[in-house]
Amino acid sequence: MARRETAKQRSVTLTKRRQGLFNKAAELCRICDARIAIMVSSTGSKEKVYAFGHSSVDAIFNKFLDDFPDSEAAGASHGEEIKSACNSLHEDIKALESEVTTLIMQNKKINAGGISWDFLDEF
Repeated sequence: MARRETAKQRSVTLTKRRQGLFNKAAELCRICDARIAIMVSSTGSKEKVYAFGHSSVDAIFNKFLDDFPDSEAAGASHGEEIKSACNSLHEDIKALESEVTTLIMQNKKINAGGISWDFLDEF
């Protein structure tokens, strides 16, 4: 595999491969009863975080954080960094979910007036 040259190529490849990755993860969950959480972050002009989790991303991260070893022999200081990073990502996901919910509600309010904004954009 070679790095895609343009930002557009990278964006298209990320979209296609991300969906393929999530599909393979879902298949692995079905056939092996595995619990999987995957986070993918884009680096384009619109930095986005995509997540897949079975049974849910929250449940997998919480299980990981609860079961992570805390002893010095296992590298507790490194463990704290990982826990902090996971908690930060978890908060980012919650914020993004909240933004999506807000945008969906705003879209419903706008479309409730019977005006098709998609139609108006064509003029």
